Amino acid sequence: MVYVTQPLGTLIFTVAAGILSLILSRKLRLPSILFLLAFGMLLGPECLDVVRPTIFRHNFPHYISLMVAVILFEGAASLKAEQWREVSFSVRRLLTLGVGCTLVTMSLLTRWVTGMDWTRCVLLAAILVVTGPAVVVPILQRLSVGKRLHNALKWEGILIDPLGVILSVLLFEAFVARSVGLAGPVAFFAMRVVVGAVFGLCAGYLMEQGLKRDWLFRYEGKELGGLYLLACNLLFFGLSEWMFNESGLVTVTVAGLYIGNKKFAFKEEIFHFKEQVTQFAISVLFILIASNIPISAFKDISREGFVLLALLILVVRPLSALVSVLPDRSLGLNEKLFMAAFAPRGIVSAVLASHFALEFEQHSLHGGGRFLPLTFFLICGTILFYAVFSAPIAWILRVLEGPKRGLVIIGANALGRELAARLKATEVPVVLIDSNPGSAYWASSKGLECYIGSGFDPDFIESLDLKGIGASLAVTSNHEVNVLTCGTFSRFVGRGHVHRIWDKSDRWDRVTSAHYDGSLGYPNTMAAGLEPSDLIEGYENGHWTLETVTLTEPLRALPEALKERGYEVPLFAVIGSKVVFPSPGATLPKDSLLLHLKRSQPGA
Repeated sequence: MVYVTQPLGTLIFTVAAGILSLILSRKLRLPSILFLLAFGMLLGPECLDVVRPTIFRHNFPHYISLMVAVILFEGAASLKAEQWREVSFSVRRLLTLGVGCTLVTMSLLTRWVTGMDWTRCVLLAAILVVTGPAVVVPILQRLSVGKRLHNALKWEGILIDPLGVILSVLLFEAFVARSVGLAGPVAFFAMRVVVGAVFGLCAGYLMEQGLKRDWLFRYEGKELGGLYLLACNLLFFGLSEWMFNESGLVTVTVAGLYIGNKKFAFKEEIFHFKEQVTQFAISVLFILIASNIPISAFKDISREGFVLLALLILVVRPLSALVSVLPDRSLGLNEKLFMAAFAPRGIVSAVLASHFALEFEQHSLHGGGRFLPLTFFLICGTILFYAVFSAPIAWILRVLEGPKRGLVIIGANALGRELAARLKATEVPVVLIDSNPGSAYWASSKGLECYIGSGFDPDFIESLDLKGIGASLAVTSNHEVNVLTCGTFSRFVGRGHVHRIWDKSDRWDRVTSAHYDGSLGYPNTMAAGLEPSDLIEGYENGHWTLETVTLTEPLRALPEALKERGYEVPLFAVIGSKVVFPSPGATLPKDSLLLHLKRSQPGA
């Protein structure tokens, strides 16, 4: 044991260990959950004893609930209405048939394995209905599964949180507290959902109006918008809880769904702040929950714990998932099998278990000593199992996305359309984006896939089906638009995969510097100092022609070498079926297919 002044030690070590876990996760490319669990148990009362959740006493569940509210709100805000139309059939069945199947089968198996009374068996099963975004989303972010499969699992994980909480509390009230009769749970369930939905809509509307109207924010939205959303979220969570206990999670979920599908100024910056707050909340939550795990009690329930864990992973989840999603024709068989093999339990389950265990003590109910350690054992077991084995399972079932060979071209002008047509001929996936309906119409009439919208509108980009797209190329006639587009697309394809045509303001020494900001877009190597408008308008007027040449020998992308070979404006190369943007100084191998612009009229 280490002596540390409390409660200061708990606060400091919780925050420090949480942030360190996130950093190690990024560095080592491992799930942050593994580090959070390890640090939490190591620093907890049964090891180093520097993190003591008991110092919060009876307020501990309330602190946890506030952080869960932040996580659920941010998760719900990431759900888009367009995604729901794709996955609604499976998600609806998972939230109804799946929940019912899990509750019944887990109750029966727990009774058979442990011999606990039916009350605890049913409550344990109800707790394990919940998955949750705090564990589902971080694992999915590491897996590059198909878009439809990813969205279905994310929607399930977020929406099942409030429903699972309400179901568990109602069963507890019916079986233990006896505050409602057996005929009351359905009515109370409906009331909690209705109250939560009403408060959630009110919260979302207030958030939207506050960010859109001048009566609250005139110029301060970018700096204070994130804090405003956080305050509204927690305020209405508290009001909903005060009005009807356990309705708050429904409120924050509905509020997140509402505001996440609205448009307002500085939305990207505001939600970036919310994402950081959520990461902080997740790290603190897991450290506190993990430190509260009764490790010493694990040895008494380890045998039945491992049996139940195996049954939960191999029987309960596959049965409930397959019953729900088998009729869905939009998902392939392997995708359905992966859904049957993916259901980590997380924070909300742990909070409920802690709350129920405390209530057992207050009601002087005997036989509850195994309930809490068994629940924590199953929660930790599912987190560790799915964090480690989800990637191999996805690989075996072949549900991982292949290499992202596709390219999105921003600018459906004559040059953009011709580039797209050449790429399509080489079987490279290509998508065009343009805000001009006329240009988009011409592209579509040529059989090219084109979307009408702004290349630097993140909401518009997020709504598109860009599966398989791994890079972007901005070819508009406006240099500022090209740079802004690269900055937006860098969030979706990565800073190293956004490109644009060269501008006369670009300098060779600057773009080749190690300190160059990749979100500004990597300009195509060019020996001539021209503006994008010179190229776009010159191509439309016939002053430039687009040529394709197969390299007979390796070519280094240096101005002198390009000029010597007559490649004044190289755009990109196709190697096999992959688009390659030659970074300054890089060497293109022999047999590469190089697309470049050539002057068709001297002096043009």
